[in-house]
Amino acid sequence: MILFKPSAGSGRFSLSEVLQFCFFWLLTSTAPYASAASSDYSAIPSQGTTSSPPLVLFALSFDHELFKKAYSDHTDIDGDGVMDITYTDTIDYYGYFESDWCYTYTSSRFQPSVRATGTNGHSCTTSGAPWSGNFLNWGTMSRIDLIRKVLYGGMRITDSTTLTTLERAEIPFDFHAFSKIYTGSDVEDFTPYSSSSITLCNLNQSQSGAPLMRAKGTNDPNWAGLSRVRCQGASDADYIVRVVVCHSGSTDSSCQTYGSSSKPVGLIQTYHGGFWADYRQL
Repeated sequence: MILFKPSAGSGRFSLSEVLQFCFFWLLTSTAPYASAASSDYSAIPSQGTTSSPPLVLFALSFDHELFKKAYSDHTDIDGDGVMDITYTDTIDYYGYFESDWCYTYTSSRFQPSVRATGTNGHSCTTSGAPWSGNFLNWGTMSRIDLIRKVLYGGMRITDSTTLTTLERAEIPFDFHAFSKIYTGSDVEDFTPYSSSSITLCNLNQSQSGAPLMRAKGTNDPNWAGLSRVRCQGASDADYIVRVVVCHSGSTDSSCQTYGSSSKPVGLIQTYHGGFWADYRQL
């Protein structure tokens, strides 16, 4: 037996002596230590007897970086080890437009008209529907548009029993505005332009203004730069980036039938029993 006595003349233990005693007891104690077993844990809260399905909370970023172009022109999208610095027809670009459809612009929106053709199924040589959906996804989509499409099918601007139209996100006219340039002998396979180059500039010219795609049949790398307000000056044409979706011939797998209507859905509706998110908040 080891006895601990207070320091000579003090009549009581000092703090250091108490600590030494505790440390010695921990090292030499033979008291049994119980190990935890799986039965000691429960997936059911201790308050109550009923259980509920687990929930997941998405704490999503909503900063200005999401309102920049989705396809940055310095990314290896297809994973072949080479940067995809411009439109590449072998890639199916994700977005509000269907990659395998050709579009006409009418009534201030893009309307799917005929199926695309060509080696990769993206070419549009019909005069009445000259815009390739795949090319428009590459040329107009912002990052937040892709997130919205994945989560709940996209931002609806028209939502009736007979028509559903999605609208591109609001792009401020400052440094967020972006241009996309394509140069090649096949420009007219994807656009109504027969020139060797085309520049698309994306912005909203005012707060809550229409989401524009301004187009010109030239190579203009400075159109979305060199000034405080971007994408200014003359264009060949301005288009509002709204697109009819889930039409009668749609090949978009995200379209789901509700009664007599077909609507674009995302992960929220798919995995939450038809729950409709307040999509205007994101």
